[in-house]
Amino acid sequence: MKKNNNISKGLGSVPDPLERLENYKAQKKALRKKLDERKKNLIETQSLKVCKKNIAVLTLNGKLVIILALFMLASSVQSQVKVAVIGDYGSDLPQEGMVAELVKSFNPIRIVTVGDNNYPNGSEGTIDRNIGKYYSEFIRYYKGTYKYTGADGRLYSGSQDTNRFLPALGNHDGYNSSFAAWDWYFGSAITLSRLSGNLRYYNSKIGNSDLVEFFIVNSAYGSGTVMGRFNFEPDGIDSNSVQANWLKSRLINSTAKWKIVIMHHPPYSSTSAEHLDTYHILRWNFKKWGADLLMTGHNHLYERLNIDSLTITVNGLGGDHKNPFLYTSRSGSIIQYLDNWGAQLLTIYPDSLNCRFINVNRQVVDNFTLTKGGGSPPPPPTPMTIEQRLRRLEIEVFGN
Repeated sequence: MKKNNNISKGLGSVPDPLERLENYKAQKKALRKKLDERKKNLIETQSLKVCKKNIAVLTLNGKLVIILALFMLASSVQSQVKVAVIGDYGSDLPQEGMVAELVKSFNPIRIVTVGDNNYPNGSEGTIDRNIGKYYSEFIRYYKGTYKYTGADGRLYSGSQDTNRFLPALGNHDGYNSSFAAWDWYFGSAITLSRLSGNLRYYNSKIGNSDLVEFFIVNSAYGSGTVMGRFNFEPDGIDSNSVQANWLKSRLINSTAKWKIVIMHHPPYSSTSAEHLDTYHILRWNFKKWGADLLMTGHNHLYERLNIDSLTITVNGLGGDHKNPFLYTSRSGSIIQYLDNWGAQLLTIYPDSLNCRFINVNRQVVDNFTLTKGGGSPPPPPTPMTIEQRLRRLEIEVFGN
């Protein structure tokens, strides 16, 4: 029988099956080594910019094989974000440091405050040690002197990319109705977000995403004459004020999936605030205007309420002294807590918003989820870690 040489002419000599197997094992080993190197690099850098698209280009049996390792970390930032919320914290007491350590363990993309950032009277002489000492790495165009150590071991001053600190004014943040220290310290950072024409109230989205928008309101009550040395809002705080109309317009016209209003004083609570007529003036039509959640502070405790289908939280355990609940629970109060300091962690998805209050001992005190479209809220989905994404890729390439 005549030997067919076409195969050898077209493809060259055919390797022995054992040789082919050894070649495959070697190529598989090389591919796994590259994946392990990528895993090590991802874990060490934790860089979203690096992780956005990882492409390994390898040659297998003379053919170009492109493996697209799309870990979707960048898209995860848009579809799921973590935001920390603190209140009544700026007193440079040991517990403020404990809360700051807790907050940083959340690895939040933003920190939002519900006011009283700078005790006792919002002066320039105390603002940096009350705020920057603990949170300078989150503040863009930071004006203070505290530095922090970056992942590369170098010392830095302030946020290196974007402003990640969104503070609300509290009654202790303005002295004799002057916002000089506030304007100096936060002016450049807040200017990046504000659309109100001033630095006292403003709104901010996270990046270019329409996932969530925060509306920071100055709820300071009274006037310079009535309240003496404390902050007051010249644009008013009643439902027909310039400030309230600004909020109404912004909420109605917002395209964000989640709209969260931040203010210092709680319109409803189970403490003395409930019994002050001044606080009643803050009972605006938040829900009707489009707000999904109202987050407040001022009372140095934690409480969650549901009033007219609007969830309201009171979070004043960020680091200053604690205050007791002075009155019995009001209608709509769901949980009250005073045992320890802590912070809130918001985990926000397109269709759900999970909020937890966690104390400095890492205990979850309160945990609730809001959803779009009604129904019983499902448990918040757990995003895959880098290791899990890499493992999924390995299974797709090599099998189990």
